[in-house]
Amino acid sequence: MVTHEFVHSVLSNHMLIDSSHSDWWQEGVASTYQLRSHPQDDFWPMVREGLQNPEMRSPLGQLCNGGSIPMHRYWQAATLVQMLLTDIPPAVPSPRI
Repeated sequence: MVTHEFVHSVLSNHMLIDSSHSDWWQEGVASTYQLRSHPQDDFWPMVREGLQNPEMRSPLGQLCNGGSIPMHRYWQAATLVQMLLTDIPPAVPSPRI
């Protein structure tokens, strides 16, 4: 939990990103770094269960509407941030020199 809150502090104090509400991006970044520093054995089973059960996840439009998300949806925000960091090719290809 310390890592999670530290990331919020860095985003707020050093990058000047408002952290007054718990939107998907803030919580997704903080949860992603928390999981990298302190892996949770139950995280991926929770993701699998959440993807299989619509009652355990928020629709993407609702999750990413800019409003606060509940703590029990942080897994979803972390999964989305992780996907954006690793699975999506860059929008602008690297220049060939």
